[in-house]
Formats: sequence, C-alpha cells, structure tokens
Amino acid sequence: MNKSLTELIKSNKISTSTFADIMDAKGIGSVICRSIKSVNTEQHYFVGEAYTIEWERVRKTGNISESQPSTWHQVKNFLVPDIHSADGLVYVAGGGHLIKEEALAGGLSCSYFAKLGFEGVVLGGAVRDVSELKALAMPVLATNFTPVDTQGSYRVKSVGDSCMIDGCLIKTKDVIISDANGTVILPPDVLKDIVYLALEIEKTEREILDILHDKHDTRSLITLVEERNRI
Repeated sequence: MNKSLTELIKSNKISTSTFADIMDAKGIGSVICRSIKSVNTEQHYFVGEAYTIEWERVRKTGNISESQPSTWHQVKNFLVPDIHSADGLVYVAGGGHLIKEEALAGGLSCSYFAKLGFEGVVLGGAVRDVSELKALAMPVLATNFTPVDTQGSYRVKSVGDSCMIDGCLIKTKDVIISDANGTVILPPDVLKDIVYLALEIEKTEREILDILHDKHDTRSLITLVEERNRI
C-alpha cells in the first residue's frame, strides 16, 4: 500500500462515511458489520493494510470417551510469528460467522500485537481481558467480551491469506479504514483515485457546514449541495 496515501488519509482523518458514499456510487469495497466496534477506546481512527487470520471450528476425534487434546499447536499461529514489525498493518481475524462465545484474542495477545506495531485489531467476534485492553492505546474492535478462549473449539486455518467476517471477505493487503462511524474495506488498486475524490467531497461538505453555521449567509448553499452531489 502506498504509504503517502495512508499518511494523507490519516492526516485528514477522512470519514468512513465519505468513503462509504464513494464505495456505494462505484460499487466497490465493503463495510464490516456495525456490531464490531472499539471495546477499549472512546474515539479512534486508524488506517492500514489488512493482515488476515482465518479461524475454523475444531472437529473432535471419533472416540467420544477420549479426552480431547489441547489445541494450542493449532492456534499458536494467530500470534503471527512471521511478523517482526507490523507498522502500517491492521490485524484482522474472522471465522465466517461472528464468533461471540469464544475470544479470538485477549489482553496478552493484543498487548503483543500493539508491541509489534499494528495500527489496530479487528476481530470477527469476541475478545477477553477488559482491564488489559483498556490500558492499550491501540484500538481493538470486537463484538463483545467473554471469559472463554478458543482452546478445543477453534484452530487457525490460514495466516496472511484472507478471512470472512459475517459474510464479508477481507483479503490480506486490503485497505482497512476505521473510525467511530464504522470500518470500511477497500481494494488497494483503487485507493489513489478514491482518496483524492474523498478529499474533494469533504472540502465541499466543510463549506456547506460553514454556511449552515452562519445564519446570515445561505445564498450559495444550494449551489454547494448540487456540487457535492455531482462529485
């Protein structure tokens, strides 16, 4: 992903609402379901390249009387051992449906992700360890808290490929932009054109707001609204 474009998005804090309008008009990208939101920050804004982890349900052995083995060896790759610096990356994990009864990450793992430098964490389900997460500046997005982990229930199917979150496909290298409105996903090859269009739209909207805040000047409001809709 073009780092200069990332910095341009960050420095202007382009709203996900603006991106969503452009995405609707052009029929591109997707929006992660609204039930996934920050659980540890009041306000957040991050943008980065998705690094995905796909989870799947663990099947039990045929002998139901036999104790099921620990699945730590099946899930340890969610700690992304191949990543030594995650600057500019967003950790994204999902397993198709929303996994709300088992935590896809916790306080220790998210602290590790923050140390690696991830811009944010997006989980297609639950997380755990409230107090540890509240101590992090890195935003963690999830559906809910739960005390239960994935041991014996889920394993990591793939790392650095793609994952599904509630029917939404996210590929590694997709662009993730998230703020208090929600989280959008964009293919990297369209980012350049969309960023400059988004800046133009937000400039026009600020001019409209300036007029709305000035009760004595509404003459150019209709012109600006028409201009906004033509962009």
